[in-house]
Amino acid sequence: MKTAALDYNYENLKRILELPELNDENQQWLLKFLETTNQPELKQLLWEYFEKDIEKNLGIQKDTSDRLLRKMHDKLAIEQPIKKPTVIKMTSVRMAVASVVMALVVTSIYFLSGKSKPVTLANTSRPAPSTQSHTVEVAPGKDGAILTLSNGTKILLDTLNNGTLAEQQGSKIIKKGTQLIYSGGGANTEVAFNTMSTPRGRQFQLVLADGSMVWLNAASSIRFPTAFTGKDRKVEVTGEVYFEVAKNPSKPFKVMAKGTEIEVLGTHFNIDAYDEVTKTTLLEGSVKINTQNKTSFLKPGQQAQIVAGGEIKTSNSVDVEQVMAWKNGRFVFEDADLQTIMSQVSRWYDVDVVYQDKMPKRSFTADISRNTNLSVFLKVLHVSGIHFKIEGKKLLVQP
Repeated sequence: MKTAALDYNYENLKRILELPELNDENQQWLLKFLETTNQPELKQLLWEYFEKDIEKNLGIQKDTSDRLLRKMHDKLAIEQPIKKPTVIKMTSVRMAVASVVMALVVTSIYFLSGKSKPVTLANTSRPAPSTQSHTVEVAPGKDGAILTLSNGTKILLDTLNNGTLAEQQGSKIIKKGTQLIYSGGGANTEVAFNTMSTPRGRQFQLVLADGSMVWLNAASSIRFPTAFTGKDRKVEVTGEVYFEVAKNPSKPFKVMAKGTEIEVLGTHFNIDAYDEVTKTTLLEGSVKINTQNKTSFLKPGQQAQIVAGGEIKTSNSVDVEQVMAWKNGRFVFEDADLQTIMSQVSRWYDVDVVYQDKMPKRSFTADISRNTNLSVFLKVLHVSGIHFKIEGKKLLVQP
């Protein structure tokens, strides 16, 4: 049926939901209806479905479902749940909506709101149809890294069993699950420098000799000593790295990233040095940012952006949840452009992104599990009108 012939009323909603499958016109009609309706029966239906079933049916985490629920409630001007639905029996419609929500990957209501507003996409970790004529599965990244010892020996950590891997200058190197732990090595220990690096599609954790914990995102690295014997503790990083630094007031912890020095005593912070702008986000404690000619102090919740020339710009409105999504196993985007999203896709799924034409300006809001296959991730974006094709290690992007 042609959706243009249907008015946006509840009876036509039931007619569409009773169809065995929805074509593009039906889907757009439904989304437009969700955007414009104020009918209490639909509000009750959405409240009941999303409150009770979203975690069960979509397999997502509770904090994510709560956030999605709030967004949908806000859009529909829901102030409080209606205790009991009236007039219309909900059972069959509820089941139909459930199937529709799954088919649409819970695409939210902003989709038809115009180009000035973001496309909002819900999280999913379940399989979805491929965006190509045949399914091409690309698995998500996993735990793994390469350890390079001071003598140049390289150790692939992906499949090694737990236990002691090596010993350098009195420091034992132990693999335990997804962690590499350095232990031992006293103040008089001769220092050797090792490097841990994660290729695209890999992530790993490291416990330094002082007990500081380090998380490496994909395509990242850290160069560090096997023991901290001097007046400070210094490491060098590339890519994106999260630190939980062990407190030691007498021995400051310093991180070097692309000519910038971050100095701390004991704190939690994230460094994103993938692109030209290096971003340091503080979660707990305090840090001092030093460039060639600038110094800045950060408070929890602030982010320092180091741009060309060593200038430091401090932001007080950073979304810490979004910054830390990678460490928590999520992709979280808030009004992000396609290029920003694709850069993360390239690193995590180990694919080369190729744009086959000029992309339309569009922003996306999404929360998706990093354990999702690439085909599922692309299906979510495909709903917005962007098309994808996978050819080996290439991801072709088409408007």
